[in-house]
Amino acid sequence: MSDSEPSIWDQPALVGQGHLRRPLDRCVGHSFWVSAARAEDASEAAWLLACRWAGHEHESWPADVARYRQPSIEVLRDDVVDGARLLPLAGARKAIVVELMEMARSDHLNTLLKLTEEPPDYLGLFIATSARTVLPKTLRSRLFPLRLRPLPEDELSTWLEQRQGILPQDAQRLARQAEGWTTQALALSAAKPQSRWPALQDTLRRGGVAGLAAAGPLADGIGELLEDLEREFAGTEADDRGFSRRARWHLGQARRHLARNANRKLVLDNLLTRLASDLAKLERGQRLSVGWPEW
Repeated sequence: MSDSEPSIWDQPALVGQGHLRRPLDRCVGHSFWVSAARAEDASEAAWLLACRWAGHEHESWPADVARYRQPSIEVLRDDVVDGARLLPLAGARKAIVVELMEMARSDHLNTLLKLTEEPPDYLGLFIATSARTVLPKTLRSRLFPLRLRPLPEDELSTWLEQRQGILPQDAQRLARQAEGWTTQALALSAAKPQSRWPALQDTLRRGGVAGLAAAGPLADGIGELLEDLEREFAGTEADDRGFSRRARWHLGQARRHLARNANRKLVLDNLLTRLASDLAKLERGQRLSVGWPEW
């Protein structure tokens, strides 16, 4: 492999999964069980690993690697099992990926027992599932496990910065939200909701009305809400149009009301209503006034 050719280990689904190299390269068995927290991650990783096992790491759709998503029992019997008997077209090996995606039934899986017990020498079978999927013991005992692991938060954040060009503060937020999974972090990064308010409202309600009662001093809880708002809108057009200053004033007023033993739920509901009103104005393209409203 030349230096200019990308490695499958640089693909998002396999970043940080170097522990899978040894069993794959040494061909410990010909039937593999690829699992991850999300079935989608397991499927993409299984496809990449199958391409490498078959010797087609740098082809987008190699002829000797077949892929079946949630196959029926007829497809398992006629295409997977019978197709496994066909010799490779381009090289010495071929691979089959079966993506069960949480939908497999035991009687379907039993169709694969004979194939996993006596696979042809040229065949690699890759079964992809989420970590929650329970395979029958008879099938599980015939598969070599390849389990994907989430990356540490700091390692994922560094990868997002250096390899994906994401700003440090955004990379840290994405790494935390994705819980160590690269593909999930990229999906979150690419998502562009039409309105930022619904997600922010959920954050406020979790940390506000529902969360403050059991989260220590109320003043500290209000401060955490302010930090969430500033992280969400720092440097954005909404921040330029006065949202952070207005939010600070609203939150300060709420803190003073709570210090005077005002009704907690009423104060926080009022706070949410006023923040929602300001954000609605921003979404309509309005600039918030410099003068502060009265509660």
